[in-house]
Amino acid sequence: MEKKLVSKALEANLAETRYRNIKIPIEYQSFIDISKKYYGIHKRANDCIIEYQHPFSNKKFVIEELRKILITDFWFYIEVEEPEKAFRIPLKLLGNLLNDEQVTITLKTFILRTLLEFTRKIYIEKHDFQVTLITCCNTLSQSFEKNKKSYIEASRYFKRYMKELATDDRFKELALRVTNNIYEAVISFWEEDSCVESWVQQKESVLKIDKAVLENEIGKPWFRRLRGKLKKIGDWQQMVEEMPDFDEMGERFSNTINLFPSFIEKFYFIFYLLRLQGMRDQKERLIWKLNKMLVQTMKEIELKDITDFIDHLFQHLEELKAEHASAVLDILLTVGKK
Repeated sequence: MEKKLVSKALEANLAETRYRNIKIPIEYQSFIDISKKYYGIHKRANDCIIEYQHPFSNKKFVIEELRKILITDFWFYIEVEEPEKAFRIPLKLLGNLLNDEQVTITLKTFILRTLLEFTRKIYIEKHDFQVTLITCCNTLSQSFEKNKKSYIEASRYFKRYMKELATDDRFKELALRVTNNIYEAVISFWEEDSCVESWVQQKESVLKIDKAVLENEIGKPWFRRLRGKLKKIGDWQQMVEEMPDFDEMGERFSNTINLFPSFIEKFYFIFYLLRLQGMRDQKERLIWKLNKMLVQTMKEIELKDITDFIDHLFQHLEELKAEHASAVLDILLTVGKK
């Protein structure tokens, strides 16, 4: 195969050409100029703004640099002559990106985390930065309807970083309302994503578990109880202590594996979990668990049913092989040895 030669001079020329005609608005240039005496901070601000202005900007890069400006370089901007004016531009850009349809859900979740961390940092400063706090709160409040999935995934960050704000008379009503909306959305997402009753119906022939036990743990009765509890809670601290966030919902579903009396039931339940959107971050762990219990599962299957089981197994693995090829090969090796 012919090796492709890349000219370093060409690379440098292309990089320079990419930004040649970028125009920087006066307010953005004023922000860049704040740090002109500090090379590293100045370069970050300059590169971030230029990339943001590019018609085909690398949004991931911009979002990561904005986080560094607000969190890593916080010490610098908090000491300038007009810190609230300095923070206005990066907060504006994050707000714009949060409502940009081209930005992925994952990156928007990252934006929410940055906004929440920054809001807490600015709140605990010895001086009162009310204008900046109001800007942050408005952004967090007004972007919810358009970005529900990102807020759902960021629920743990609202619990972690809104505590002080939720006790302040100026912001506690907003904090309570936003957090309540998030928990409502979390409940709806998991209920619609899971539909365990439908899965029970499909697997009725192999399940020995009491359906009522399973449905009471992760089915409609449980979701009804959660909604009833949420409606009665009027205190932010009580809400975050008693209501499960997105990740805690996932842990509950994962722990439900232990309720099944046989390995074959656990095995099929793990495949059910692997298809849920909410279990995306737990896939590797679930696949590892699947492989670990495969030998015990096959011991429970009668010889006449082994072929059907392996056929079903291969169908499930087909869905996983693109993203988890190595784990799928491990499972196939385990089956082959058995």
